[in-house]
Amino acid sequence: MHAQQFFLNTLCRKCTAPMDCAKTAITGSIFSENHGSTTTGYSAMDPALAFELTWRNACRTIENGANMARDHDNHLMDITTALAEHGVDFIVCGGVALVLHGVERMTLDLDLSVGMGHDNLNRFLHVMKKLGLVPRAPVPADSLLDEKKRSEMVREKNALVFSFFDPASPYRQVDIFIADSFSHDMLKHYVDAVKIGAWEISVISKEKLLDMKKAIDPPRDKDLYDIKALEAIMKKNGRL
Repeated sequence: MHAQQFFLNTLCRKCTAPMDCAKTAITGSIFSENHGSTTTGYSAMDPALAFELTWRNACRTIENGANMARDHDNHLMDITTALAEHGVDFIVCGGVALVLHGVERMTLDLDLSVGMGHDNLNRFLHVMKKLGLVPRAPVPADSLLDEKKRSEMVREKNALVFSFFDPASPYRQVDIFIADSFSHDMLKHYVDAVKIGAWEISVISKEKLLDMKKAIDPPRDKDLYDIKALEAIMKKNGRL
């Protein structure tokens, strides 16, 4: 699967935090005009192209949306390829994984499960620094290198992820799982390979994504939407 065009930076200028929206905001015209009926869904076309069409249509409802693609870098592509180029062992999860699997959805932040080996984490932290991403919480980035400190974050703060963001452009955000239930060692057995540019990226499988979504209690509206969409795609592909 080629997903080079998938990664699009989207920013709602009325918001100060990343937008992770399960609303599709799709009108039939953009699909019927260029790529057939909306009833076929994303699974009938390259997910990269499907996401681009959804995003561009959503821009029509956002103030200054027409300027978004021109004024901002393609941060999801930049972050993902930078990690791959530096040899970081990671798995794409969350909203980005959902879209790559064909779910009609928008997302801005990048959810990752990163190998917690010392060398791999050092490579990851190097990329974060290079890209100008810093911890969102007042905690040193190199705290991630200490297994005891990670455990304390989970145990004492009920932390599921450790977040990095760009203070100048808060929509540029990376969340890495630190809870054992989403560890790289566990999730690496449930991945699909996706071609992004020159790189083959590990993406959490549809089946595991569905399990993770169903485990959320109570589920949010966007989780219910994602579950329904994933199940529809999996049934169509004979994977459910």
